[in-house]
Order: sequence, then C-alpha cells, then structure tokens
Amino acid sequence: MLTNREVIAMDSDRLGKQADGVRAEGSQEIWARPLADGSKAVGTFNRFDWQQTIDVDLRELGFKGSVKARDIWVAKDLGTLTNKYVAHVPGHGVLLLKVTQ
Repeated sequence: MLTNREVIAMDSDRLGKQADGVRAEGSQEIWARPLADGSKAVGTFNRFDWQQTIDVDLRELGFKGSVKARDIWVAKDLGTLTNKYVAHVPGHGVLLLKVTQ
C-alpha cells in the first residue's frame, strides 16, 4: 500500500471526501467515496478467515448503465461493467476499485 502510486493518488484526492458505508452484511462491507474526477473509489472488505464472493451492485453506488472499472491493488483495468461486479475476496482481504461512468 505504501508504494502503490494509484492507492496514494486515491487517498490524496483533492476532493477530500471521506467514504460512506454502502452495505454491511455479516462479514462483508462495501464503502465508497466520490473522487474529484467524477469517479468513485469503492472498497470491499471480507472480515472472514476464508474467501468470499462479494457482489458489488453498481446501482447501489448511484451508477446507471455501464461503467468502466479498474482494480487499484493490481493496477488492472476490468473493462466495462453493467449492473454489478462479482469479486472473489480472500479471507481478511480487500478489493479497491475505481469506477467511472
């Protein structure tokens, strides 16, 4: 995290808004915050010891139609998504996305 330039840029975003909880169910949490360029940072958290599938409903985040998404941890574009993204998050793991309409 300390050497990932995309994570640092997202953390230092000039809009300066903090994340809000979107959904918490059992051991899964989804948080999101707006970024200055109009995109959103989306974090999913798995608090269990084992891998879980987490569905990120893009409509819950305020998006309509298709979006472009990027996995910030692995610096990989995920392409165009519609309605939801299904993530397999390891135990005690995090997925950090940048989502743009």
